[in-house]
Amino acid sequence: VDTAAAIAATIATDTSSNCSSSLHSTNTATTTSNLSIAKRRNINLLIDQCESTRFIPTPFSKNKKRKKKTLLLSNMNLTSNEVPIQDIVNTGTLSTTLYKLSLSGNALIYLPHLLVTSLSGLKLLDVSQCELKSLPEKWDMPKLERLDLGHNKIREFPCEKMLQGLPE
Repeated sequence: VDTAAAIAATIATDTSSNCSSSLHSTNTATTTSNLSIAKRRNINLLIDQCESTRFIPTPFSKNKKRKKKTLLLSNMNLTSNEVPIQDIVNTGTLSTTLYKLSLSGNALIYLPHLLVTSLSGLKLLDVSQCELKSLPEKWDMPKLERLDLGHNKIREFPCEKMLQGLPE
């Protein structure tokens, strides 16, 4: 897991440096394309790692339950259109077994509809510092226990009707 975090940090760092250097490059399209490929590879690696997470009990393990699946896609310079929700939903049982999804520090502006309607087992969603301007009106996250919306650009909280798909 530490390797994935290091890779994510490296890709995020490479993303910002490639973006600034591509402005001065004559091969802007090639750089952007390579950046997208690198970002996509990293996302696929993190999703695969999350899906394959299993709890391996040791003689010293107090908790014999399966390990909680956490997908950290923080600070990857993702836009709302780049959130890999189709991949998450279509990857085995991840849509029902994912415990935590962190998208903090990305440039989302809005949350994709599938994100808030297709992850029925999600308990923690962190979309802090994402430049969100609005929230979806319909949610279907019956097990959600924590929603972090801190440090966004939301000016008005949606009507109470939005809360119908969330636990009380």
